[in-house]
Amino acid sequence: MRVIVSSSWCYTFIGKGYTDYNWWKDIDDSGAYFVTRLKYTANVKELSEIQVTSETISSQIISLNRKGAKPNENRYYGIPLKKVIVQREGKAPLILITNDLKRSDEEIAELYKKRWQIELFFKWIKQNLKIKNFLGRSENAIKTQICIAMISYVLMKLVEELKEILFEVTSNISDRIFMKLIGNELFRTLKIRKYGRQRWKNPNQLQFILDF
Repeated sequence: MRVIVSSSWCYTFIGKGYTDYNWWKDIDDSGAYFVTRLKYTANVKELSEIQVTSETISSQIISLNRKGAKPNENRYYGIPLKKVIVQREGKAPLILITNDLKRSDEEIAELYKKRWQIELFFKWIKQNLKIKNFLGRSENAIKTQICIAMISYVLMKLVEELKEILFEVTSNISDRIFMKLIGNELFRTLKIRKYGRQRWKNPNQLQFILDF
């Protein structure tokens, strides 16, 4: 299950493996919306014709058609739901179900698509924050621990970047100091010699000799 909360609405994204119609009813009763995939084996009743909204998206109003017996009675029996059909190239159509009858089919499909970004975020949390267990069990305690872990992760990344910058700066400085020292030593080895008339026509000609 994944949840997106806005100032005016709350969306719950339910994994395909969590088909609990009474839970859907609880979400609906709380004033929130849900989007999930409808199982192909679900027993539903068609309440309208299929409406084509684009080349790849269509929708239909349906309801759950199996009430069941107490104590396992389906409390969501007979309540209208929207089925959104998304055609996929090379794959079977994606069948979505939602209790939001106002939003367009494109918006419902796009909202479900955003669910994958939430999945990637949770995967990132598991791989990077290394939270093995929670110190508290309340909602506030869990949120606090996750926030602290995220702040620690960001600070560590900043320290790593700072270390790289400092290494680069110090490397440049050390290179300059090294070249300066080498240059000074090099020029110290340059010797000026004056030769007499026997070897050179010009007695004032100078010669530089490098000694290594």
